[in-house]
Parts: sequence; structure tokens; C-alpha cells
Amino acid sequence: MPKTAKLSDQELGILALAAAGERGWFFGHVGAGLLALDALKETHTQDELAPAIAEYRTRSFKFIDDCGRAAWLEDSGSKIEDWQDQLGALAEPLFKELHNSGHGTIYFMWAARVLSNAPEFATDQILNGLGDLFKVALVRDDNRYYGITDHTQEKVSPLPDDITTDVLIERTLLNAVPTLKDAKGGERTWFFSGSKIHILTYLHAVLELGQLGYTEYSRKGLQLWHRHETLYARMLASAERDIEEQGFVKMDPFEPRQDFFATIYQDPHAYKYCASAEDLLTRHYQGSNSELAAPVQKALNVFS
Repeated sequence: MPKTAKLSDQELGILALAAAGERGWFFGHVGAGLLALDALKETHTQDELAPAIAEYRTRSFKFIDDCGRAAWLEDSGSKIEDWQDQLGALAEPLFKELHNSGHGTIYFMWAARVLSNAPEFATDQILNGLGDLFKVALVRDDNRYYGITDHTQEKVSPLPDDITTDVLIERTLLNAVPTLKDAKGGERTWFFSGSKIHILTYLHAVLELGQLGYTEYSRKGLQLWHRHETLYARMLASAERDIEEQGFVKMDPFEPRQDFFATIYQDPHAYKYCASAEDLLTRHYQGSNSELAAPVQKALNVFS
């Protein structure tokens, strides 16, 4: 039987993630979406997840082939024993400066999580591909935030050392619902909704990295996450000030989403967001605030 018929969702997902280094940072979403669906198996039934998993397996196979990496499906190279150190070295540039709402860090987390569970997938070709993906995720986008000409020059006070994880999670989840739709602005898009979504997925990534043994990266990542959260707040304030002049559109009020898995979402962010939110609540939050889940259930409507 060909190996392709036996590939697990984790192996296929990390192959697709590594293949994305050939195409660009945005294309990492295909593999990350499948890995998020795999993570959701811990809290959801096979019946709920099977249609989406089948769709994302098909997309991952096609994507790997389109990237010219079909040979990886049969043989992804030689096993790397010290993969954790090598992967960490490849990811080190991600923690020097904020890039693209933390996408590179989010991909790094999903890769490290899978390899910690299944180190047999840590091969030279997969690690090389992940390294390429991390490099292309470093692309500069200085005016990514509306109202800020060059976000790299913005002053942001550091996150206090004594702030607790629970406070960060509560702050993120209670404010999870986007209030403005993404908007075209000349030749670019202002990601009022998309950047809000990544406040949650970025926080999840850096907290997970701490549990996976990358404690220094987690510490640095929290400061970069805080920078993204702060710049987003400044962008939103500017957009709300200019809402009539620029024609920005407010989101309609959302009700909590109860049938999320009744739809197969073409946007992989849907599954990444859902998995990240559930992890924050079940793996990281130690508090007792029962109101945290409702805003997330409302935010899931963004992907409808």
C-alpha cells in the first residue's frame, strides 16, 4: 500500500505546512488548518469533524503536489534526532520584531506541537521547509495598521512582568468579537476583523510554546503579542474616528454560534481560531470566569 494512503492528519498537515515555504507565508494556512482540525479531535466527535477533515486532507494533498513536493508524500527525508533545537534555531528570527500578526510564530507552534507528539515526522526536508516558511513570514508590512504609517516606529510600553496568564486570556476572550469588517483601502486591505482574530491565535501560540519547552521564545513572544494587541487598539480607534469619511462598515451584532461544525469553512482561520480558543480555555486558563466562552461563540460568526 502506498504511504500516501496511510498518512495521518498530523503528518499530512505538517507536510503541507513545510511545503508552504516554497510559495509564501500566507499558504501555511492550509497545513495549519488541518493540524487545527486534528487538535479539535480532543473535544469534538468524529461525526462533527469528518467532513472538514476530508476537505482539508484533499486540499493538503493538492497543495503539496502544486508546490512540487509530491515526493515528500512517500519519503520526506532523514530523521533528525535533535529536531527541537534545530527547529528553535530556525524560528529565532521570528521573535526579534512583530511581523504579520504573528503568523510565523503561529506556524512554529503548530509544527512544534505535532513534532513533540510525533518526533518521527521530524525529517531534514520537513525542517528545511519549515525554515523556509519562517523566513518568508518575516516580510515587512510597515503600514499594516490603519492610521499608523510605520508600525515599527510606534512606541509601546512593555507588558508588565507580574501580569498573569489568566488576565491575558480573560482580556483576549472577553474582547474577542470584531466590531469592524475588513476594508479595502486603495491597493491594500485593512484587516480590522482579521487582525482581531489573530490577537487570540497569537496569544495561544506563545503560551503553547512555553509548554513545549520554548520558554524564552514564549516570554519574547508575549511582548510581541502585546505590541500587536496595542497597535490593533490604536488602529481601531483611528478607524472608528474616520468611519464615515472612509466608509468603514460596522459588524452586525452576533449571537453565540451553536452549529459551527455544520459548515465546511474554506477559510482555514475558522478552525485555527476555534482550536486556539478551546485550548486557551481548557489548557491554559486556571480561573473561574464563566463568561469567557460566549464572546468566542459570537466571534465564530465571522467565518460564516
